Amino acid sequence: MRDILPEVDRMAKELGGTVSVAVRDIKNAFDFNYHENERVWSASTIKIPVLVEAVKRLGEGAVSLDTEFMLDDSDRTPGSGVLRFMHGGMPLTYQDLMVLMILTSDNLATNMLIEFLGPDKITATMRGFGYAGTEVQRKLFDYDGMAKGLDNWIAAADIADLCKRIYLKQAAGGELDELALDILGKQLDKERLRVLLPEEAQVANKPGERDITMHDGGLIWTNDFCYSICVTTHGWQSRSDAYMTIAGISKIVYDAVSGGK
Repeated sequence: MRDILPEVDRMAKELGGTVSVAVRDIKNAFDFNYHENERVWSASTIKIPVLVEAVKRLGEGAVSLDTEFMLDDSDRTPGSGVLRFMHGGMPLTYQDLMVLMILTSDNLATNMLIEFLGPDKITATMRGFGYAGTEVQRKLFDYDGMAKGLDNWIAAADIADLCKRIYLKQAAGGELDELALDILGKQLDKERLRVLLPEEAQVANKPGERDITMHDGGLIWTNDFCYSICVTTHGWQSRSDAYMTIAGISKIVYDAVSGGK
């Protein structure tokens, strides 16, 4: 497999700001690192660690897929998702919250899960995996928490490794990781990682975007190979350039793994 470092470095420098890349081999691929431990604002990519903690709690018996949560009229978290437009008092199952958090990147569903799971518990699970760069300190759009300097963080290496764990059933384990992978595979916004790839490429992922930050992390596979990948970007001047940088780096990795096929 060819050395992709010069190509990745060129694209990162052309974009400007901070770019980090981590690739983890699962089947017939390779590991690759580029500033992989750089800690950045997580944006919605933090929802992958939240999902892992959520399915882990199922295995502990603390909750079931059918456990109901009530939509509170007092909480209308801004940003992505649909729940903020729904009427208060609507019942939602635990499974509903996980699906909405990933498929539509619903921030209110995410906040309901973070409140139930506990930011410290999510972070503790990540620390247990050895991830020093990933941390949940507050709910999304928690302005009081922001004022106190609290934020949510990821590192490309952590997210790539976590996605590999999910695929290999080493995160929550067994059927729980199968559930997490199934939800990630139904993600509606796959195009950053996938837009330049051939049709046979399968993607399960969770992108994120906030201000001058844009990321995508997940799994890419065909019948012949499989790998996890995370690309984080921060501090750029052009949103469209950041989008295409993630897409371009994804294609560089894919072409190197596939042999350009």
